[in-house]
Amino acid sequence: MVNSSNLWVHLSNMEEYKIKKLTDNPGLGDVSFKKINDCGTDIYVKPNSLGTVGWIFGAKYSDKDPDSGSGDSSYAAYRGNGPGYMPSARFREFLEGKKFVEIGDVQEPKKGDIAIIRTPEEFGYFSILEAGLFMMEHMDGIDLFGKDNSTHCFGKFSWSPMRIFQAGLELGYYKKR
Repeated sequence: MVNSSNLWVHLSNMEEYKIKKLTDNPGLGDVSFKKINDCGTDIYVKPNSLGTVGWIFGAKYSDKDPDSGSGDSSYAAYRGNGPGYMPSARFREFLEGKKFVEIGDVQEPKKGDIAIIRTPEEFGYFSILEAGLFMMEHMDGIDLFGKDNSTHCFGKFSWSPMRIFQAGLELGYYKKR
């Protein structure tokens, strides 16, 4: 279990409260909270890692229904009382807003900073595939808190930077301003 009272020194009380709520209810990460329809196909929406981190930090965004018939299968599902489903473009806008700044190679991430896995930048654009709150780095990888995409639960999980780089992806970090 994650003891949020000791780990998140530079986060607000509300952000710590939200982490505790997720820690106490890990299985809610695998529960559908909304049903949307895409050209006759029902999609049962569950929170994703981007929506989880966004919710912890108070991101607000509009719902967006998909329309595969016109070639747009992307969607967003906001949920004020818990993590939602936030697409990459909306999460990137959130990170590039006034609240966060990217940490360069000079600084080490600290507990509570946002870690992301992204595609390499091409023509000024990259997609954010996953996100979590940085906890610590160790010999085998990086420990994070958020929604673990392998177990579909909220809590502590790990990433292997070696596997991320071997897949041709990048690791990035953001901190609160």
